Amino acid sequence: MSEYNKEIILRKCGPGFGKKIHVIHGGVDVDRLVPGPECGANTLLRILCVARFEGSKVTHTLSKRARVLKERGLDFECRLIGDGPLVPQIENQIKKSGLSGEVLLLGPQPYDEVIEQFSRADVVVLATAPTASGKREGIPNVLKEAMACGVPVVAIASGGIRNSWMRPVGSCAPQRRCRHWRRAPGAFTISPRFVA
Repeated sequence: MSEYNKEIILRKCGPGFGKKIHVIHGGVDVDRLVPGPECGANTLLRILCVARFEGSKVTHTLSKRARVLKERGLDFECRLIGDGPLVPQIENQIKKSGLSGEVLLLGPQPYDEVIEQFSRADVVVLATAPTASGKREGIPNVLKEAMACGVPVVAIASGGIRNSWMRPVGSCAPQRRCRHWRRAPGAFTISPRFVA
């Protein structure tokens, strides 16, 4: 649960319940999720997105940002791990944008493989926004897991995501202000494993 979830409950039930609601944050297995070894100088920016690709994930934002990186001549690879109803749309966006060599749709993966992918990533990104029906993120485990591995994260400030940042490994772009992601390549350089 996040402070954001508590705010929603209090709006629905009234402020009188404030003393009865306590935020208990979900944790991650820090014995399994540890920072990987430092990589040598690498000119390839390795971006990772682990998500269920559904209505609350603004995956078109990620593909637009990937296109901007390519236009700027940045050497990168973006790996997408997950499944969901938007996968065919994402595949189509990748092809239409000419990003088949840079953006790899890996499908669902076992948890051990996700952990391995964290160790290879320079940054983990999550593009999300409320759905038309009001569905929102709480605090996504993938962001907590990436931060536990020492991998910087970049996400849109939606739902409880704004409550999950532990500086200096997080960068949050305002919801519905996706143009701020144009500045995200600068945020990617937080990782000491990436040398531009």
